[in-house]
Amino acid sequence: MEERKIRKIAGARHAPGDWIRRARMITASWDGKSTAVIADELGCHPQTVRERLHRFNTHGLEGLGDVGCRRSAVDPLGQRCDVHLAVGQRGRDGPSEAPSTPATLSRRNLL
Repeated sequence: MEERKIRKIAGARHAPGDWIRRARMITASWDGKSTAVIADELGCHPQTVRERLHRFNTHGLEGLGDVGCRRSAVDPLGQRCDVHLAVGQRGRDGPSEAPSTPATLSRRNLL
């Protein structure tokens, strides 16, 4: 049952791209291809293939999804850096005047 779902996702056209790619890694592995061959066919590093296969073996179908961001929600240095930008609108006639109030961005948004 699970194999049928994975093969269906691997051949899908209207599924998330990362799921399709990971499902293709799994089905290629089931078909007996090595990680080096799979990586070459999909344009990634063999270690990426090994990691995705390990995640699938550990978590099953749920392993196809993305793992949450591992960065901490707070800047590791505990600092906040505000950047003030004057952002102009660009229309057909070229840039217009900058807005009167600058946009404030946190350092996290810039990374």
